[in-house]
Amino acid sequence: MVGVNIPLSILDAAFVEGESPRVPKGVFPMPLPRRLSSICTAALNCVAALVSRQGAGILQLPVVYASRYGELERTHALFEEWKEYGEMSPAGFSISVHNATASLLGLASHNQNNSTTLAAGQQTIGMGLLEAAMFSRESGTPCLMVYADGHPDLKAAALLVQHADDKSIPLPSSFADLIELWNTSCHE
Repeated sequence: MVGVNIPLSILDAAFVEGESPRVPKGVFPMPLPRRLSSICTAALNCVAALVSRQGAGILQLPVVYASRYGELERTHALFEEWKEYGEMSPAGFSISVHNATASLLGLASHNQNNSTTLAAGQQTIGMGLLEAAMFSRESGTPCLMVYADGHPDLKAAALLVQHADDKSIPLPSSFADLIELWNTSCHE
């Protein structure tokens, strides 16, 4: 953990590590799961877990999507395609960009609220939480923070974050720190 505290409360959280799960049926439109990368599938699985506990209303909250590496798997495949054929698929490119997961989540849930994506190197998770806390402070509502990365191992999280002037938690610097924070400081 970094020696900085931020004013927020994590109201609920869901995590995935390792193998990419399937997105549960009935939460997102049917054609969506066929277009998803492994990190997008893991991220939406975490969001679906929160929806099952918190209700579909969380899909209309402001969203912060944080990923250090983004769609690395798809980007690599595009470069291999370019190397072999001298061109890239425009359809493949459209879902290889860093904000693809956030965009697909917004489209699937018809969320027209604010959303942002960010990459901040080793501090991506902490900066995502800070951004979510600031969105919550500005809107007066909780914010949905989604994190996903596939390098070196698949990991994803969805957190329901709320700004809290009366509570401060340490800024996590890794996925393990985030899980530990949830298990020790937030999940009571």
